[in-house]
Amino acid sequence: ANSALPLGDPGRPAVQAVHEVAAWYRSRGLRPRFLLPLPDAGPLDALLADAGWLTGDVVRVLVAPLGPLLPAQDAPAVRIDSAPDDAWVAAYHYRGGALPANARTVLAGGERLGFASVRAHGEPDGAVLAIARGCVDPAADGTRWLGVTAVEVDPAARRQGLAGATLRGLAGWAADQGAACCYLQVAADNAPALALYTAAGFTEHHTYQYRLAPDLSV
Repeated sequence: ANSALPLGDPGRPAVQAVHEVAAWYRSRGLRPRFLLPLPDAGPLDALLADAGWLTGDVVRVLVAPLGPLLPAQDAPAVRIDSAPDDAWVAAYHYRGGALPANARTVLAGGERLGFASVRAHGEPDGAVLAIARGCVDPAADGTRWLGVTAVEVDPAARRQGLAGATLRGLAGWAADQGAACCYLQVAADNAPALALYTAAGFTEHHTYQYRLAPDLSV
């Protein structure tokens, strides 16, 4: 995982736990980072701040019932594949940049996956205009949730409702998988995306922020 999620007592002094987490990430060539809930990140946040750990992005986690997201009759055609093809992968830019070497393996990890795309002119082999990844998993109470990630629209095809179309296409696919609810996450400063999801009926469940280790050894 890209970050450590602290849950409960680590069974050792907090300072020792932080050092062990940092060592685990650094031994794998990764920058150590924690994911902390907001607005109250607790004493761990203060400890990390005192040790020089930097604040990262603030992320909002949004949820919605699946019913209102189902596609209308006149919605654009959305293709759903069980695995991403080369055109889908080429359309995805991780955090605005090139994909890591193991991206395809990570994207394809899961049991119930749907890779949504809108293709030019509705043709199966047309240029990819918009994409999104869906994963259906059960919660502790047995409810199945659709998790949506990797939403991206080609810059030349924006403001045509294609992001919403891929979301609704995934909703229809997930409903067939028995899902009842949907969640996704979005950067708190991404106003266009927040406007899209709010209009689609999403509400905020919680927010979180990262703490990243300084470049020096921790």
